[in-house]
Amino acid sequence: MMSEPLSSRNLVPIDDDTLLEKIWDAVSALTADDVMGGDAADALYELSSGTIFEGIEVNSEGVFRVTDTDKFEAACTVYVELNYGGSRDGVSISDSYPATVYGTISENKEVAIADILVDTSSFFEP
Repeated sequence: MMSEPLSSRNLVPIDDDTLLEKIWDAVSALTADDVMGGDAADALYELSSGTIFEGIEVNSEGVFRVTDTDKFEAACTVYVELNYGGSRDGVSISDSYPATVYGTISENKEVAIADILVDTSSFFEP
């Protein structure tokens, strides 16, 4: 699922500490299976066919609610290990990339993750 560009929506910081904690917990609980599926996997597997998800971290200043909706966006960093070559002459490199986690907030403040997009453009820049 692709989300609308940021420029077309009004984002407001979430200042409810309980809600922020629920979002942080939901994002922190994401597993390799969660992240290495869909659009995020496509972007990460472009970097190396042996990309391994190592973790994800929320930028504490980057959690926003989309005005007048039940949606949120969280700016994150995805940590990966990029693997190249065979078992005897292989090379592993740890790297990180900015990501945005999209989700919804229910009326009783339950959080559900809907999508993860990872920006790997820096990998391809000279």
